[in-house]
Parts: sequence; C-alpha cells; structure tokens
Amino acid sequence: MQVILVLVPEFLPGYAALADATGDDPGPVEVCAELASVTAGWLATRQDDDRIARVCRALEQIASDPGAAVELVGLGFLDALEPHEQDGIRPMVGPRTRAILDELDDVGL
Repeated sequence: MQVILVLVPEFLPGYAALADATGDDPGPVEVCAELASVTAGWLATRQDDDRIARVCRALEQIASDPGAAVELVGLGFLDALEPHEQDGIRPMVGPRTRAILDELDDVGL
C-alpha cells in the first residue's frame, strides 16, 4: 500500500487512524476501503481534484497486479463508494480501473 502513501500523502492521517484501530497492521482491503471513505469526502467538496486524480493513479498502479486488482481496487475501494461517487471518479480512472468498475456495474455490485 506504499503506492497510496507516496502518491496521496494527504491520506496519511486516515491511514494512521486505521493503523491505530487495527493494532498497527491494517490489511490492504481495509486500507483501500478507508481510502475510498476519504476520497468520498474529497468528491463531496471538490476543492482539489488533484488529490482525486492521484488516488486514481494509485488505483491504476494497484490494478496492474492481476492478483490484487479485483479484490483491492474493485471490492476494497470501488465497492466502498456510493454509485454517484463511482460516477464522479469514472472520468479520472485509468483503463484497468475502469474495466474493474465496468465489471462491478455489470454484476450489479
């Protein structure tokens, strides 16, 4: 999950809170779900689309690992967003992330 902290340093407080709550060992799905929660707040305010764009770049890097793509990006992050939030990031996501998002739409998640 290092890629998230490198590309989105604003997430560090959320990550630290999650680490405190889980005994310093948050799982990658939980990290992605917490990132989704933070991103949803950013989407609501739309004060800085650069943060959201960097989240999308991090997701695309994570999605490059076929073993982690669906679980972390799809179920951990995208499924944790409301449908209108998914629509809000759709124009900013990369092709791998968009394919996962489309797959979630197709199965109704």
